[in-house]
Amino acid sequence: MSGLERIIQTIEDDAAARCSAIEQEARGRADEIIAAAGAQAQQEAESMLADARQRLAAQRNSALSAARLAQRNSLLQEKQRLMNEAESQAKQALRDLPADQYFDALLALAQRYARDGEGEIRFGQRDLARLPGDFEGRLNAALPSGGIRVSKTPAPVEDGFLLAYGDVEENCTVDALFEAKRDALRDALHAMLF
Repeated sequence: MSGLERIIQTIEDDAAARCSAIEQEARGRADEIIAAAGAQAQQEAESMLADARQRLAAQRNSALSAARLAQRNSLLQEKQRLMNEAESQAKQALRDLPADQYFDALLALAQRYARDGEGEIRFGQRDLARLPGDFEGRLNAALPSGGIRVSKTPAPVEDGFLLAYGDVEENCTVDALFEAKRDALRDALHAMLF
């Protein structure tokens, strides 16, 4: 091999060695880039997974809260229904009392709400028709002072009575009495039912 061929061979060998070194360096850098990208992708995936878990936990808590609220509302509605039903049954039981017991209860009620002076008690059509004949006398005998007369004109009430002293009128109907005592009755019903 001549001198020129050796020089060319040396140049080619040097070039091949340099190409090999550059290729190895490029592969090393590519491996580093791939590893860094993989680590970054892993980190991003873990972050996304953590975010998804957080959102899932928040949605679960929200759903549980909504379910608890719906359950409480449903329970409250059922309690309200039961209390309304109990109140309605109590009113009906009072209305369905035998006439003597019903008017004894109304007599006690009239005594409780009676005032001094002359007054008038007004019954609805149904009660006026079945009113015991001695009711007015029994009522006035039980009052310490004043007198109450039974009106022969029916009042616009279903049951119970209106007690009037001039322009002042006391509503003693079953509905009005239950309405006046509604909170206390509901508290008692709540204690009994729940």
